Amino acid sequence: MARTSASITSRATCPQWLDAAAKAEWRRLAPELERRGYLTPLDRAAFAGYCLAYSDWRRCLVSIERFGAVYISASGRVMERPEMQLSKEYGRAMRSFATDLGLTPSSRARMPAAANEAEMEKCCPRCSLPLDFCGCQA
Repeated sequence: MARTSASITSRATCPQWLDAAAKAEWRRLAPELERRGYLTPLDRAAFAGYCLAYSDWRRCLVSIERFGAVYISASGRVMERPEMQLSKEYGRAMRSFATDLGLTPSSRARMPAAANEAEMEKCCPRCSLPLDFCGCQA
């Protein structure tokens, strides 16, 4: 969700422990999420989780492309590669984080735009209505 101006004064920093692909995804998306007010230091762990799930999902897809979706077991049976199931799990994790962070069209439609400081100052601190419509300040 969009944050008030007080919560967007500092930036979320990319965790050093993320791998290269996860860091690249962080760098790709963080500026826009910050601009919209959807990424604050409080969201760092959730966004890192998204980036890590993305990296793991991508790694699975590379493996599937290289080795195929199935293999022949020692007994001669055609088996699905473990990366197929893992890629589905990482994809679900990505979708869950993406929804929370406003990275899907439907989640963005439900999230209010981040208010800038000047707009917040024009609202009543008690009821959050514009001062022109507020009865609290009378």
